Amino acid sequence: MEILSRIHSNLLSKKNIKIICSKPYGWELLFMLYRNTKHDQEYGIDKIFENIKYNRCTKPSYINFINYLETANIIYRSESVLKKSKVLLKLTDPIATELQQTIDDCQIMGRRPIDNTYPNDLSVN
Repeated sequence: MEILSRIHSNLLSKKNIKIICSKPYGWELLFMLYRNTKHDQEYGIDKIFENIKYNRCTKPSYINFINYLETANIIYRSESVLKKSKVLLKLTDPIATELQQTIDDCQIMGRRPIDNTYPNDLSVN
């Protein structure tokens, strides 16, 4: 739980990530966009909206926020390889890198040092 708290506070210290998380559904949106970007998934604008489970806004408000994020160079739209009419949403490279780096840094800081009091050989005598 300590690592999650650290990740949460560190992410909110990043200006562009804080913008995404300014909406009640922001955390869900952030990690859906991150998953979409990192794993090159084919989730479009509509599918992401449908997958928001908590504090979902109206669709016009969602579209307005997506447009705002795009003009702020936080996300970009791309064309689906599978279906040309589908518009995919992805985080821009600097935002995705910043998000991944923050998560990695927090995980490294959250690791406990190796306890050298245990013997390296665990065989039974």
